[in-house]
Amino acid sequence: MKRIFVVFTLLCFCALFVSAQQSVSIQKCEVIYQKEHLLYQDGDETNVIDVDLEWPSMMDFSDLKPLQTFLAKQLFDVDADQFDRAYLQFKSKYGIPVTAFATLPDDHKFNYITCELKEMGRVTNRYVSFSLSKKVEAGRDSKGESRSMSMLVTYDLIHQQVLTSKNILRSGSDEYALATLLLSHSLQGRPDGTLYGLQVSDACLGMDAVLVQGAFLTADEAKPFLSVIPLSSMRNFLTKSCRKLLEMPIPARVPAPYSSDSLYQGVPIYNKVDQAPSFRGGASALRKYILDNITYPDEGDLKDHQGKVVASVLIDKEGFVRDVRIVDALSPAIDRDAVRILKGMPQWIPGEKDGHKVNVRISIPLSFRQQ
Repeated sequence: MKRIFVVFTLLCFCALFVSAQQSVSIQKCEVIYQKEHLLYQDGDETNVIDVDLEWPSMMDFSDLKPLQTFLAKQLFDVDADQFDRAYLQFKSKYGIPVTAFATLPDDHKFNYITCELKEMGRVTNRYVSFSLSKKVEAGRDSKGESRSMSMLVTYDLIHQQVLTSKNILRSGSDEYALATLLLSHSLQGRPDGTLYGLQVSDACLGMDAVLVQGAFLTADEAKPFLSVIPLSSMRNFLTKSCRKLLEMPIPARVPAPYSSDSLYQGVPIYNKVDQAPSFRGGASALRKYILDNITYPDEGDLKDHQGKVVASVLIDKEGFVRDVRIVDALSPAIDRDAVRILKGMPQWIPGEKDGHKVNVRISIPLSFRQQ
C-alpha cells in the first residue's frame, strides 16, 4: 500500500487595506462549515438547536444564489440568498439565546431542531450535490409541530439551477435492470429474502457517479439502501437533460472579484496588521499538530483527488480559531477532514494592530498526495 503524505505551508494573506474594510480578491470557491449546539428560549418554550452544515456560498466562481435560496427555504424556512442572513433569521424564530435558566423549564415544552447539510460530490464547473435534512421534535405541550425532511439535490453550475431526483432519473425505466444495478452497487448489502419490488426515493449526481436512495421490498421488509453507481453504467436510466449536462462542453468562466466579510459577529476583521497571528511553537509545532491529528482519507479517494486544499481561518483577538472556510476545494471527504483538523487547533498568539489585539483572517494550504 502506498503511503499517504500530508504537506502544508502557512501563509497570511494580507490585502492592501489598512482599515477594517472588505478585501476584494479573485476567489474560486467558499464553503462555510457551521457546527453548533444552541439553546434558545421563546416565552416558556425551550428550543434545542443542532446544526451541522457545509454551506456553499461560492463554487467555481459562481455565487450560487439560486442554490442558497433553495437551501435557506428547505433548512431554515426563510427567504434569503446568503448564509449569514438566512442563519440569523432562522435562529431569531426560536427566541433568544439562553446561558442559564431563571427557573426550571418545563420538560414538555422542549423542542429539538436538527439541521444537516453535507456535500456528496462535485465535478468542477459542471455540478455539485448535497444531502440535506431537517428534523423538528416538538414537546408534548409545545406550540410547535413535529416534522422531518431529507433529500438529495444537485446544482447545475452551467445553467445555474437546482435539480432533484426527477431531473436526474428517467421515469419508465426497466425496473428489473435498475434493481439489479442498484443491488450490485448498494453500500448496505442485499436484503434478506426474495426481492419483490423497488422504491426509489431520491437521487443526485456524485463524483463521476449517481447516488440513489430508496428501499428494496421483500415479503417481510422494506430495506433502505444507498447505491453509488458509475455514470457509465447509469446512462440509460438518466433523463435527457441530465445526459446533456454531463456531456455538453463546459463554457468558459470569467472570474469575478469577490468581497470577503469585513466583520465577525460585529467585530472588525483586519486584512493588514502590524503583527500576524502565530501558532504557539511556530511552523514546526503547527506541522506536528497537523500530522498528529490527520485522519488519512480513503486511499481510493486520495488517488483520484490529490492536490491542495486551502482553508481560510479567522484567528480572533483572543487567539481562538473561528469561522473555518474552504476556499480551494479538493473533495468532500478530504475538505471535511482538513476543516476538522483546523477547527481543533489550540489557541494561537493573536495578531496585533496599533498595539491592540485584533481579528485576522489567514490562509492555511494543505497538500494531500500519495508517494
